[in-house]
Amino acid sequence: MKPFDCNRHRIDTLYENSRFGWLGLLLLFFVTLYVVEVKDSLLLPLYALLMAVGIGLYIANLRAQQRALQRPDYQPGKWARSMALVSALNGAFLSAAIFAHLDLHHHAHVYLVATILVMSLFGSSLVAAPCKWVHTAWALSSMLPLSLWLAIAGDAELRTLGLMLLAAGIPTSFLLNHYYYQMNEKSFRLRMENLDLIEQVNAAKDRAERAHREKSNFLTATSHDLRQPLHALDLFLDALATTPTTAEQKNLLAKAQQSSHALAELLHALLEISQLESGQLTPQSEPLDLRQLLEDVAAEFAPALDQQGMVLRSRLSPALVASDRLLLARMVRNLMANAIKHSRANKLLLTLRPAAKQIHIDLYDNGIGISDADQKEVFSAFHQLSHPRQNDPAEGKEKGLGLGLAIVKRLATVLGCQVQLSSTAGRGCHFRISLPRNTANTPTPHAPDELSNIDVSGLFVLLIEDDNTVREAMRTLLKQWQCELLMGESLAAIEQELDALPYPPPSVLLLDYRLGHGTTGLDAAAHLQHRFNAPLPVIMITAERDPALIQQLEEASCTVLGKPVAANKLKQALAHCSTIRHA
Repeated sequence: MKPFDCNRHRIDTLYENSRFGWLGLLLLFFVTLYVVEVKDSLLLPLYALLMAVGIGLYIANLRAQQRALQRPDYQPGKWARSMALVSALNGAFLSAAIFAHLDLHHHAHVYLVATILVMSLFGSSLVAAPCKWVHTAWALSSMLPLSLWLAIAGDAELRTLGLMLLAAGIPTSFLLNHYYYQMNEKSFRLRMENLDLIEQVNAAKDRAERAHREKSNFLTATSHDLRQPLHALDLFLDALATTPTTAEQKNLLAKAQQSSHALAELLHALLEISQLESGQLTPQSEPLDLRQLLEDVAAEFAPALDQQGMVLRSRLSPALVASDRLLLARMVRNLMANAIKHSRANKLLLTLRPAAKQIHIDLYDNGIGISDADQKEVFSAFHQLSHPRQNDPAEGKEKGLGLGLAIVKRLATVLGCQVQLSSTAGRGCHFRISLPRNTANTPTPHAPDELSNIDVSGLFVLLIEDDNTVREAMRTLLKQWQCELLMGESLAAIEQELDALPYPPPSVLLLDYRLGHGTTGLDAAAHLQHRFNAPLPVIMITAERDPALIQQLEEASCTVLGKPVAANKLKQALAHCSTIRHA
């Protein structure tokens, strides 16, 4: 802390200690004037005036210092001198009355006055502990004159009293003042150190929060740019998969698609962990048929299980629960993917069992297991277990980023459920998700993600996509599906086409959300629906993951697809919108 701040704190403490000092001065004046018998004196109005001036200066000084605290030119030293001057004036006014009216022959009065002044002296040593000059001013102006007077002008008894005051009374008050000053300084230093530590902690916290915000902002800002080429790549690969190819080309295409899907998973995981850490992910609870959800997830992993030579068995009891379908399915998928990629098991068991207060989803494997030491870190972000054969090419395992189980743990917190792991090295793993057993209504039927034999031929699709590569990939795929297509890079380009030829209303609007130049897919959808005077179905494709935006799009009756979009998802959405259009 800067010296100015230290001095300011000392003087602020001094004035805080002295805020009721004027009451003590008032009482001291009255008692002293009464003892020295000036109550009948003709000079009483003068002493009352001096008393009023002294106390008035004291109060005015307190108030002036409080006002000065708010000004940028505040000077602590100035206010220390001001308080010392006020103390000296009040001591001088009191001494003047004592010199004028104290009768040294009346020893009882002398001892009483000396006692009163000594008490005020010791009180001053405590109140003025933050600033020694204030105590010195009061001692020299109030006590020193009386002590010298008694030592010089009094009889033997009073001279003894005066010498005792000079030799012991005043020095003792200075010693006490110094002692209190040292105590105050120790307390002050501790407080300053604590304030410095708090300031450092706050600064470190601010830096950490700023770094976290910058990381989240970076991921948010770059997510669109990262997803665009990946989105186009997936579409081109899906289009290529429907063309005649040799066996070797099919093998290469399958590997390319596998790499593309792995890259998409890594990108999803990075952005998802960022959302979870920033608290942007809000669960949307709905009635769920847990058995149906687990059956759907297990069906998705059938090809991967076959590829790894693994057998999945399931024992699923009927169970209804209210939870977020997508987030809960994500938890189970991550556990399944982790077991398939890393457990080296040949058997998996998935069970669903309602208990008294909870519903348990259990996944068992008979793989290599996880040691006790690694179990403490396995749910940490970017943590990967090291196994002896991890770098063996024959393993064919995807290393990943070590985010799958970290996402499971964070999703459990978001959903208000628990996730547990029990394992013994060499004897497999047991993961359990425990959901609170609550009352759920009959769940809404949920169509499976995979649909076969979907026919969208003849569908008139109006496509607006500002990225040339993605637009070309979309065109290739939609033409293969025998869709009728009108496409453009912007709403203005589409408007020119519509003005040139009498197009019928499209079957569906396929729009990118970010169209550049401040235009969004919602703006384009509203404009086109107004032009055709019809509630055209809208498929909105976006790289955005903001829950508020997704909710806004869904409230606008848009079918929302997140980039990168798999071909089957797009085809399913087109078929669904076609059904709505003709309903």
